[in-house]
Amino acid sequence: MPPFDILLLPLIGGYLFLLIYPFARFAHQRLDRQRLLFHSIVLGLVLAIISFVLRDFLEARNPELIKGVQKVMPERFRNKGLGTPFVAFNLGWILGILFWTATFMAARFFPRLKGNSLSAYLAIKITGDDFDKMFAEAFIKKEMMQITLRNNKVYVGYIKKLAPPTQANQLTILPVISGYREAETKKINFITEYLSIYQKYIGTGQITAIDDMEMQILILRDEIITVNKFHTDVFDSFQNDMDLHNG
Repeated sequence: MPPFDILLLPLIGGYLFLLIYPFARFAHQRLDRQRLLFHSIVLGLVLAIISFVLRDFLEARNPELIKGVQKVMPERFRNKGLGTPFVAFNLGWILGILFWTATFMAARFFPRLKGNSLSAYLAIKITGDDFDKMFAEAFIKKEMMQITLRNNKVYVGYIKKLAPPTQANQLTILPVISGYREAETKKINFITEYLSIYQKYIGTGQITAIDDMEMQILILRDEIITVNKFHTDVFDSFQNDMDLHNG
């Protein structure tokens, strides 16, 4: 019977893939640890099967290649029974790097999804809650969101970036206007406007687009009471109706 640590090699290979590939890592950061262990086992089994089939195929086509590989392998892994888990282990981290590279390159076709943002977006679409998905869609479509906080402060702005799961309790926005909601009437009064500042930076050539502004506001998710997409015409209609009612 092979040593116990040899039997763990495919499992570790599966775990390494889930750890290295950003999409898999971001998705599992939103899931419980039991799911990570289960998926590592399943993926380890798949890697072991691929390793076994690949070894048999290469051995039938090019026996000398297998003998050459065995010479550089640790002695305890050189027989056929132990070589398969060893190859499965290495396939885990190699495929993790290849998948990460492919996703990173694919992100170049999505201007809003630079670096690991594509992986974060896909993870949100699959494992995120409605809150996460709403902000992810607003980020992709460049839609303005209206956010009301517990202290009645109101912000309207664009989602600045998609936060990794470890920062899911934070929301970063580029503000457009801000104000407050009246405690009794719930009417919103906007008192600060940021677009004119952004336009000055664009006019002087310091930036080429609003997205280039370094200004941002960090909001804690627990402080948010309501959130919705902001449409100027709809907002004006509601405000006018409230003015008539209060009048």
